[in-house]
Amino acid sequence: MTAVNAGELRRALAAVLPHVGDDFTLPILTCIQVTRDATHLTFEATDRYSFAAYRIPVAEGDPWRFLMHGSDAKELLARVTALSKPPPLCDAECCEDSDYPAHYPLMRVHCEDGWLSVTGALRAVRYATAADYGLFPVTTKLFADAEAAPGQVGEILLNLALLAKFASDQQWNEPALLQFGEGPLKSVRVTIGDRFTGLLMPVKPSEVQS
Repeated sequence: MTAVNAGELRRALAAVLPHVGDDFTLPILTCIQVTRDATHLTFEATDRYSFAAYRIPVAEGDPWRFLMHGSDAKELLARVTALSKPPPLCDAECCEDSDYPAHYPLMRVHCEDGWLSVTGALRAVRYATAADYGLFPVTTKLFADAEAAPGQVGEILLNLALLAKFASDQQWNEPALLQFGEGPLKSVRVTIGDRFTGLLMPVKPSEVQS
């Protein structure tokens, strides 16, 4: 099982859920992909216009990949949020040494036989995979194109509603770093802190209404 602080798990879910799609003709985009590799537990979501990934450092363990229904992710977020609130008597000093102090309980996340189990301070819950929806989009090439490019890139049109998704949870204390690719139609890379990365698709000039 993978041990994760409840406060960190809440932040990961809250960071990617705004980017889950609502087009049910593309059900794969209504899901969150949860991936466990040798060193990180990663949560990813996309609606085709924006992409979000939150990576939590974890102890070494066996890799797995799970496709989670967006509705299940929202339900889990509500459960974890109830656990990850500091106690009423907690003052600023008790929280200054860590983003996720000891009073945030440890959760254990495990994937096996198409089920994701979450145990710990809350009643054990299990979620069925949405793997029959297909394969989650591969974004490696998009991230490569969005790497900072030398020189000027000219004008880039951005949808402010999509940009606002990256701040919708209002949980960030760090500024957002925007990296523009080579050309006005390349994705913009959004980096916040050392655990969140995202992509923002630019608006094509032909889509702008005069």
